Amino acid sequence: MGIVKSKCIKQFYLRATELSGEPQGPRTSVVTDLFFAVYGGLPKNLQNLSFGESISVNESVCFLCTTQDKKVIPDQPNWLSWFNLNETYTEVKVEVEVVYSDGMPFSFTAYSIVEIKQFEKVIIPVGLVQINANTYYPELDIVSYKVWLHAEGKKISNIIRFFVDDILHQYQRVFLFQNSLGSPETLFTSGKKAISYEIEKSNAIISQAGTFDLKKGENIDLDIVLENKEKI
Repeated sequence: MGIVKSKCIKQFYLRATELSGEPQGPRTSVVTDLFFAVYGGLPKNLQNLSFGESISVNESVCFLCTTQDKKVIPDQPNWLSWFNLNETYTEVKVEVEVVYSDGMPFSFTAYSIVEIKQFEKVIIPVGLVQINANTYYPELDIVSYKVWLHAEGKKISNIIRFFVDDILHQYQRVFLFQNSLGSPETLFTSGKKAISYEIEKSNAIISQAGTFDLKKGENIDLDIVLENKEKI
């Protein structure tokens, strides 16, 4: 998946109009300030803040994710979502700093986004494979890396840090889900699995014309489905 842009905010206002007279007609109206509705909602501990205050720190707008530190496996795909509260930015750079197993840090620009308009959300791929992080020093193992956005000579987002677990765990699986802020995230699991099968079916009653025939029965099975169930 490449970079995805979407509108995740709606603007609205309330108008109250007084009707009077005979026949009734509008006399005076009151219009409220402009409100914003955000797809995904806000965490409960931030609901007493304004929308801008809830996702920004100083002059940086935070990524819409549940944690700033995340444990991943080397081939795990990852995405970060970012909502632009400020003016339109051009040439937004996705900056990365990796730390290798020998302790050496290395910084590079993964790619650039031509434009991010105000009130636009971008979903950017940031997995190690997705940003080609292993092509610079392939002989070294990456133990951690950081990602942030940079535009107009300044950092415009917070920093998200990933810790790379390169141990081969038993039955590793990666799951994609949508967090409470309406943005995609992935997590990996490991352990044991058990496979079972369940039969799901529906039935119908047979209406026999004439003399009842026991061999034909009274019910018939329809839509028989064998479902594979995995327990991890």
